[in-house]
Amino acid sequence: MISPTPTSRRAIIAAITAMTIFSAQLSGVSADSNPATTDLASACTVTPEFSQGLQSGQTAVGIGEAVTLTSSAAFDEGTVFQDVLKRPDGSTYYASAISLRALASPLNLNPSGAQLFIEGELVPTVVGSAPDPTKFVMSTTPDAEGVTFTVYFPGDEAAMLAAEEGHGVASYTVPAGGQLFEVSAEATLVDGPGATAGLVHPVLTCETAISSGPSNLAYANAASIAVVEPNIQITKSVSPTQLSPGGTATYVIGVSNQSPNPELVAGDAYDVVITDSPSAGLIPLTEAGVPAGIGDEVASGGVWDGTNITFTLNKLGSELSVPLTYRMKVDPTIDPNTAPALTNSAVADSSSLPGTGANAIGERQYQVGPVNTTAVAGAAAPTITKSASPGIANIYSGVRYTSQIVIPPNASPIFDVTFRDTMEPGLVYNSDNPLSVVCTSGCIPGDPAGAAISPRLILPDTSQRVGWRWPELQPSPSQRVYTVTYWGYMTYSNGVNVTALGDRFDNTASIGYNSVARLGEVQPNITLDPTFDAQAQAVATVEYGRPILRIEKTVNESSPLDPSPTAPLRYTIKVSNIGNVEARSISIPESQVLNFSGGLPANVSAAGTNISIASILPGAEVVFSGTAPWTPNGLPSRTNFAYIAQHSSPSGENYFGTIGASNQSAVTTDLLAPKVVVTKSGLDNPASVSGPVRWRVDLTNTGLGTAYNVSVVENLPPGWSIQSVSGTASYPGTGATFSLSSPLAPGASTSVIVTTSVPSGTTPGDFTNAVNVTWKDGTASTSTRVDGVPVSYSATAEATVELDQPRLAVSKTPDLDALPTPVIQEGGSGNFSIAVQNPSAVTVRDIEITDLLPAELDFDSVIGWQVLPEPAVPPMVGTADTATGPVWTVSELAAGSVFQVTYQANQTGDVPADGTMVNEVIVTAAGTTQVSDNAAAFFAPNIATPRIAKLAAPVSGAPGDQTTYTITATVPENSVAVYDLLAEDNLPDGITFGSVVSATCSGPCPNGPPTQLATSVDAGGKTRLAWSLGDHPASSADSVYTFVYTAMIAEYFTDGAQVVDGFREPLVNRARVFYTVDPLLNQGGLAPGGPLPTPLPQYRTASASAEFDVQTPSLELKKSLVGLTPYDWENVESGSTTSIYALNPGQQVTYELLIKNIGSAPAIDAVIADDLAQGELSNLSFTLPAGVTRV
Repeated sequence: MISPTPTSRRAIIAAITAMTIFSAQLSGVSADSNPATTDLASACTVTPEFSQGLQSGQTAVGIGEAVTLTSSAAFDEGTVFQDVLKRPDGSTYYASAISLRALASPLNLNPSGAQLFIEGELVPTVVGSAPDPTKFVMSTTPDAEGVTFTVYFPGDEAAMLAAEEGHGVASYTVPAGGQLFEVSAEATLVDGPGATAGLVHPVLTCETAISSGPSNLAYANAASIAVVEPNIQITKSVSPTQLSPGGTATYVIGVSNQSPNPELVAGDAYDVVITDSPSAGLIPLTEAGVPAGIGDEVASGGVWDGTNITFTLNKLGSELSVPLTYRMKVDPTIDPNTAPALTNSAVADSSSLPGTGANAIGERQYQVGPVNTTAVAGAAAPTITKSASPGIANIYSGVRYTSQIVIPPNASPIFDVTFRDTMEPGLVYNSDNPLSVVCTSGCIPGDPAGAAISPRLILPDTSQRVGWRWPELQPSPSQRVYTVTYWGYMTYSNGVNVTALGDRFDNTASIGYNSVARLGEVQPNITLDPTFDAQAQAVATVEYGRPILRIEKTVNESSPLDPSPTAPLRYTIKVSNIGNVEARSISIPESQVLNFSGGLPANVSAAGTNISIASILPGAEVVFSGTAPWTPNGLPSRTNFAYIAQHSSPSGENYFGTIGASNQSAVTTDLLAPKVVVTKSGLDNPASVSGPVRWRVDLTNTGLGTAYNVSVVENLPPGWSIQSVSGTASYPGTGATFSLSSPLAPGASTSVIVTTSVPSGTTPGDFTNAVNVTWKDGTASTSTRVDGVPVSYSATAEATVELDQPRLAVSKTPDLDALPTPVIQEGGSGNFSIAVQNPSAVTVRDIEITDLLPAELDFDSVIGWQVLPEPAVPPMVGTADTATGPVWTVSELAAGSVFQVTYQANQTGDVPADGTMVNEVIVTAAGTTQVSDNAAAFFAPNIATPRIAKLAAPVSGAPGDQTTYTITATVPENSVAVYDLLAEDNLPDGITFGSVVSATCSGPCPNGPPTQLATSVDAGGKTRLAWSLGDHPASSADSVYTFVYTAMIAEYFTDGAQVVDGFREPLVNRARVFYTVDPLLNQGGLAPGGPLPTPLPQYRTASASAEFDVQTPSLELKKSLVGLTPYDWENVESGSTTSIYALNPGQQVTYELLIKNIGSAPAIDAVIADDLAQGELSNLSFTLPAGVTRV
């Protein structure tokens, strides 16, 4: 509550009178001469808690502000009466009362209600609606439009009604000096729709009614408020806007509180907080110009918290403004080339009431901003460069140092500018030469030239330092350049010994400066490294000048190496100058004389083992190559080295080197040595004493290198000689030495067959043949070293064979009927067997068997031949039918083996008188004695026996064709009785049985139609058919049995071979009849379909055969290389010989293919495929005859 302040009645009247100007319309009439009410004055007022002044002629009130509403009346000394009046409408009117009516408005009335003050003192009241005889009464009457508070003066209603003349009764006596009566209530301007700046709200009416005794006085007044709000605005500026790294800018934030409407006023602003947020790259400065730390103040009272600068104003009155000025520095490390925009933002917060807590309840908050300022850090900062001339120096030679300090145009002003130069140990200043600091470009009048800081310092670490300073450098539109020149030299002294390995000496110059002047006239201490706002450095390097050479030697061939005898080792030498001065007169001794047939660079020469290089510039290299043979040979490795023995610098300094790691380079090549392993064996063991004897020599290179010039020497028994050498070898035709046709690669093997003759008269026994092999490696050496011991390239092997005298034995036996003597029936046939045996210990080759048949016998066919025991590879057997009889040739017969052949002969022509037919067999072979044997058969003219005949139709065709066979078995009319008569046909491998067409009998058929037995096929593909004809008694008529069946020519033999013309043909099948004339041998009849019987050896037989000629195409393919001569290579395992050609990569060759049809039928759709050496042949062209197409 706001209590009125007591004052004199005159002053109150004056105040009330003044208030009538803006707060209430005063009215008053003096009804009588009652001193208390004669000059009565009343007023209706609104008093804000903080605000002052008027808005639109009304009391200005801020949002959330508390106000006091007052209805007041000023009395002079005297008596105030209270009276009552009953109105006709029944209501009651009390004459003396002061009322305050708070109207409905944005004001929020305090619920405590109103209070009465007399001369500022609170007067207790009682609640009621009528006067109390002794107390003031407070009546509160709310309605829809407001609340009325009425204070009744004391009075007794009964006494007032009884008073004469209606003057009422005395109620209150105003003492001397008068009194001010005030009825007051508190309210608050609520933040809401009506609380808008410029709005005027009627908030209060006041009424004072007073009885003066004789009469009543009445006064009515009203009061309004005008809403005011603060209007905080901020502006921001920066100067300069173009900054360099380390430069300082001045920022000004203008804060104002002014109404934007000229007819209105702004309310007071409280708790104004301005927050400025610098961007990265800006550093706030204190009033002293140093970077502010967290919690430090900047100018104008701002506080830096590490992120923001905060300014605080407790109050900014209406229509006032305040500037806030402070400085910030650009981060010296910013790159001006990127010209970053450095923007900082400011916002302002304020409120309509001061403070916080209860005073600020209901206040309104205000914020403006952000407002931004941008400074561009694109202005270059001062820079420094430094150079040294010359950059390479010798001891005590002068070096001129030049430093240039560049102040860019429009750069930020800088202060305490200090230039320092430091030479590290080993460099000293030359005081004999002048030093100067001159503004050489863009200088402005009055621009200071700088002053040297003296004395020159020698620091404890023997480095030296000098300096210059400029107290201040202001911005200029032009670039300024200060050039500092001084001299130094390199020395062994001063605590540092320059080595001979190209030392480098860095000389550092720096410039430091502040954004504000801090040193004044105080000279900087260059002994230390002081802290500046920004610094820049430049380094000049001087090297101790001398050449430094490095040598590197390599061999172009890999190691370990399998060298070629025609290719020497090629060495490459590279000499590099990694120093900083030219190298001259370079001498390089070599461990081996190199051949530089490919030439040398212009500045390189060679004499013997010494190589000279005239000059190599710094950073350059000289590379050259030469070759050398692998000498001395016979070593497992070859090491070649070279070293730099001497060189000099341009000033004449000589540098000498000895053999060592840094000036020598060596390269070692290891040899891959060959190692040939030889084995020897006799291919014919035992062999014939008449020879020849074949030996096998196997050569394998088990080493890592290629074997060259592989030579083989045969140490044959006395009198023996080489007939031929086959395989990958070359033999001159005489002597006992041959050599391999080509080098033997690592891991490769080859075999050579050596055929030797045996001298005549050699007796059987064991004979040994030794072989000695020598070779060379790729260095043409015949030896190497293992653990330092020479090892020759040689190997030996031997083999022993047994020689034996070859021998043969022969026997011939007839295979005829088992009568007391072998008998051939007249017109019949008989079988003979010839057995040739090799009883010797050696294989007999080229055997010829000649059977001399008598004139009464004619050779029919070979029934079969065999070798026992059966060999792995059958011999080649040929059969010829000559005028004197059959002749067989057998390619070879192993020791202990027997060759047996059985053939059939037919009796023809006259019979000798004695009935005896004798035939002889003669056997001959190389190196053996001819042997012979004979066999006799007797003729039986009175005995007729069964006979058989066979036909085929057709007799020729291709695989898949069908033929029909007809077999006729006849028992003649004069035949003796025969038993177990069996007709049989044997189809060879290559002919497949089809089906029986018919089996019939004509003439006497004692057993009815023939009985067909089962068909069998053996492992060799032969098919056997048979019919049982049973027993036949002697007869006076022919019995003729006819069998007809079909067969097909197969495409393949049982072993997978193809059935073609000229191979295992003609295809011969033989039909026979078996029987016996001895009833004791009768085995009885055979069941139909039963198993095929095995004829007894005592059975007689007659046979007939039919041939089928296979007609197919047979292609012969030959391939040759035109214009090239092959050499023969024999495959020892298979015995085959292959033509081998030697070709080089990239060589063009011409192949010729010859395809010939040697068969008996045309070849159709022939396809010839060539693998082109598994894709190794390319760039093909073809010459094709007519009818041939390339697919």
